[in-house]
Amino acid sequence: MKTSLLKLFIAVLLALPAMSNAQTPGNPVIYKDWEMIVESLTLIDVSYRSIKCVSTNQVHLMIFNENSKPQKALFDLEITDVATGEKFTKEINFDCATATVYKALCESETALDPLKINLPTNFNPSAITVKVTFK
Repeated sequence: MKTSLLKLFIAVLLALPAMSNAQTPGNPVIYKDWEMIVESLTLIDVSYRSIKCVSTNQVHLMIFNENSKPQKALFDLEITDVATGEKFTKEINFDCATATVYKALCESETALDPLKINLPTNFNPSAITVKVTFK
């Protein structure tokens, strides 16, 4: 009996790491992890990733103001579905403090919502291109 309980206990301990990595409905699915797009002449870096938060495919932006002064990140973000060639553009207008990183996450605060862009349902989140044009 003690041997059986010990074996069961060891089996559960060994299975815990695998169970903790299991995909659950609330876990995000990352299609493309963070990729640097561009750095502006005024030292604003823009990176993106494509991700599924709960049931919505999105593009998340990360903006880093390397400048020694606060400034506004103002640019057009063009997202293209590679397979269909369909694209859309969204204007991003975001105030950035000095030497600060702003990173959109599925559960990030609402102040970062402008850095979360919902993809159209017909877009393949694994096959998009993202272009930034600073204004």
